[in-house]
Amino acid sequence: EILQHKYPVTATAFNPEGTHLATGCTNGTVCLWDQMNNKVTTLKHKKWIRALTFHRNGTKLATASDDKTASVWGLNGANIVTVQHG
Repeated sequence: EILQHKYPVTATAFNPEGTHLATGCTNGTVCLWDQMNNKVTTLKHKKWIRALTFHRNGTKLATASDDKTASVWGLNGANIVTVQHG
């Protein structure tokens, strides 16, 4: 599958092993690309993705959005925790 979003991409990150790529865009969608299994998992915020980064052990992804939330996700797409600000 070709890496594509319907909206502009605002943030990208590879996990330390280089097996997963995360991309975030202006509509609040984060795509988690599993390059080993050619699988894409979609994660969702309500607004623009401003930042994302993988934990140093590569098993979790942190995302931050204009919806005033920050979330931590497992590589399977499971939401581990979401923090609301404001």
